[in-house]
Amino acid sequence: MKVFFLFLVVMGTLALFNPEMDEFSSHMNDRTQTEASDNARFSSGGLLNGAISTVSTLARAAANDQFERSSYVICSTFTYDTNGGARGGEWTYFGVAGQFFEIERPSTTDS
Repeated sequence: MKVFFLFLVVMGTLALFNPEMDEFSSHMNDRTQTEASDNARFSSGGLLNGAISTVSTLARAAANDQFERSSYVICSTFTYDTNGGARGGEWTYFGVAGQFFEIERPSTTDS
């Protein structure tokens, strides 16, 4: 009985902290600012500027509701399709308990 009660408490807590779209947008904006400040410390530019540009684009997409959120009660996924539904062109993030993890990015290889 104690295990079942603990299970209910954990699931209820995860459901309570299931991230919404506004939290995801805020996360992407924070990530952009962090990468921009990191770039300011390095002078190599090219690669880091490309990373900031990519994250900045994703932050704008999140702010403009271009990400699609799928809620699974205790967690959510956030997907941004960059190529109109063709395979390999999606950014996907997993959100749980207010944390976000990148789980898929568009392929960069040209076939």
